[in-house]
Amino acid sequence: LPCRVKEVSWMRLSDVTILSVGSLAFSSDIRVSVVHIHRPRILADDWTLLINTTTTMDSGKYECSVNTMPKISHVVELVVEDPMDIIMQDSPYTDAQYPGPSAMAVISGPATHHVSSGSTIGLECRISHLSTPPTSLYWKKEGKVFTARDRPGISLESEKVPGVSTTRLFISHVTTDDSGQYSCCSDIATPDTVRLVVTRASPGSALTGHNSCSNISSTHGLPAL
Repeated sequence: LPCRVKEVSWMRLSDVTILSVGSLAFSSDIRVSVVHIHRPRILADDWTLLINTTTTMDSGKYECSVNTMPKISHVVELVVEDPMDIIMQDSPYTDAQYPGPSAMAVISGPATHHVSSGSTIGLECRISHLSTPPTSLYWKKEGKVFTARDRPGISLESEKVPGVSTTRLFISHVTTDDSGQYSCCSDIATPDTVRLVVTRASPGSALTGHNSCSNISSTHGLPAL
């Protein structure tokens, strides 16, 4: 949290705790420190409050103030988000409650998909008999939410509508590390799971894409590198 002035004190307003005066940290919390940078050209200094290894408990308002009459101060609000509490679109981190067998996710193709290393694999999942579309529609790998953050070369497509909702997962240039169980999940349907087995490609072999959707495999299939 930056503050530029002659010399300041930092205070946490939630409990009126003085954290620092000048470059001296008053807090018993070893995560708290102050970085002082002298800037003679502008006749002011930078007093940056550092909080290492933040938690949600650190959220709140912090005041940088100068001991003058009247007091000169600047308030900064810090918001620390817990990734376990963030429900991202199509990637929720909360346990879904499933209403029953009327709404079921179905991944196209066989229960086990065999593909060659270096190819692009496409998995398509459909949820039918929906009076209302799902709020979330996402994929898991080995029981953990699987997004583009987890691996470069991932493409996700989702269509959440009443009747039939669809999501597609494309993984380009697969390797043996991509092998595992992939589940199609939502907040309103029983999930479906398939296993992906990636084998090392032989030289010159033609690699396939989506297993059962010929229109997808012809579009997204890539040759071996």
